[in-house]
Amino acid sequence: MEDVLVVGTGPAGAAAAYLSAKSGLRTSIVDKKVLPREKICGGLITAHCGAEIRDIFGRDIPREAHVEPPVLTERVIPPSGRANGFHNPLNRIENVDRGRFDHWLTSLAVEEGASLHCPKELVAMRRTDNGWIAQLRSRGGVEELGARYVIGADGVYSSCRRELLGGRNQKTISVIQEHYEGRGPFGDSFYLFFKGDISPIYAYVVPKGSCTVLGLGVHRSLGPPADLAMSRFRGWIHQTFGYEARGHTHREGWSIPFGDVAYGKGRVLLVGDAGGFCEPFTGEGIYFGIQSSRAAIAAILAHGDGGRYVAEVYKDIAAPIGRKVRQITDYVSTLTDEERERRIRAKRIKVMEESGVTETA
Repeated sequence: MEDVLVVGTGPAGAAAAYLSAKSGLRTSIVDKKVLPREKICGGLITAHCGAEIRDIFGRDIPREAHVEPPVLTERVIPPSGRANGFHNPLNRIENVDRGRFDHWLTSLAVEEGASLHCPKELVAMRRTDNGWIAQLRSRGGVEELGARYVIGADGVYSSCRRELLGGRNQKTISVIQEHYEGRGPFGDSFYLFFKGDISPIYAYVVPKGSCTVLGLGVHRSLGPPADLAMSRFRGWIHQTFGYEARGHTHREGWSIPFGDVAYGKGRVLLVGDAGGFCEPFTGEGIYFGIQSSRAAIAAILAHGDGGRYVAEVYKDIAAPIGRKVRQITDYVSTLTDEERERRIRAKRIKVMEESGVTETA
């Protein structure tokens, strides 16, 4: 029997497995896909997230995990348009391929001593007196793996979460990305656009290799449907930048959590998207995911076999993350364009004072 079974090889799962193995716990990590697996995502690592990665794993993200351009600076466009936006050259964002990035993090967990099992899909869990038995399905059939603790890091539609909460999926936002040939006029910058009749959350442009990626978040009760939202977004950036979205290659979509935080139950802990730990204002989930994994391993190490359930210990440690997610969700749910404008203009003044840059976005 393992001490810790981690389900999922995203950043949260890799961090949990790495920290668990480094602490001397017998650790296994499983994933239903062959690694490196394709992961649909904007693939941006913020400065504070990069610092968290270096603090935990003790190294920088390798060049082979990046895509061109490897480092982006931030530009923000408010509802009133480009003239009132700002460029923040101090906010340097790493541009990665999520499949290669996640595989690199998982390989560090394996180097630290975690056992990797893939492709093996979690199909059921059974409680025992001193832990859980996980049933894992692969081409060879179904096998069982026991562990004292299970960490669910298996994404927004987590099997671990459904096992614990009776099949209920969490509240989500849909994210849509469209890829177009050519880099366009956006340079080496990540553009964030805020306008309520396009997205209640955010829209963005990211240069990725030889392509330009247009993305936005949609919510069924807070804004326009995806096709209308994307049409309006293409129109806005054409008007603002003269950009013609031509050479369409493909569209992709996925879901991110929207404030529906759950910590787990008993000896099962939920981290990352599985636990709802995602920043809903920008959709950035890697930072909170890694932080929640750090809290989960701290809870397991503090728990021993004491009287309290480990999930209660974890909730105490991770509660500040959960509170922040819920606070931001409540704020985003009632946000107006007037408030978006006020917030961005205030940030613009601060950025210009700190950076000395006076150019608009």
